[in-house]
Amino acid sequence: MKKVLRQAIEEPVRRQLESLGQSYDVAVPPLVSRLVQLAGEERISILEAAMKVKQSANAAAFRRWLSTIQANLAAGDPGGAIEALRLLKELERIAARWTDELDVKLGVTYKRRELRLSWVPRIGALLDLMDKPTVRDPILNRKSYLTFISWWFDHQP
Repeated sequence: MKKVLRQAIEEPVRRQLESLGQSYDVAVPPLVSRLVQLAGEERISILEAAMKVKQSANAAAFRRWLSTIQANLAAGDPGGAIEALRLLKELERIAARWTDELDVKLGVTYKRRELRLSWVPRIGALLDLMDKPTVRDPILNRKSYLTFISWWFDHQP
């Protein structure tokens, strides 16, 4: 999982910043950085923040997701390996979208939907020539482990 996140988020962000003459150095893992931020925001100790996060439903879902991957790999059969790879590829796909769109909630809490206005009577053809507006369509059956990983990188107050 570290490799997937490093390749999908950290390396593309590092390359983009370096192309702008900026440096990017991750000395602290994103989860640890987020725990420190949470502790400061809520004026609690880092240990209390870690315990609070550990007890969250999203963290429990993340641990279940990881144990599923580990169980599939431990099975030692091709089917288990394929399933583990499928789970990791899903994370890689979502993380790549975060980097492309610079939004860690995309694909986790909402999807972007493009509106097609060509159906509007009389002016639809004209509206179809314009840029297609997009809306944020909430994801109702969210994957909690993705919400947890997304939270690591979401440093907005």
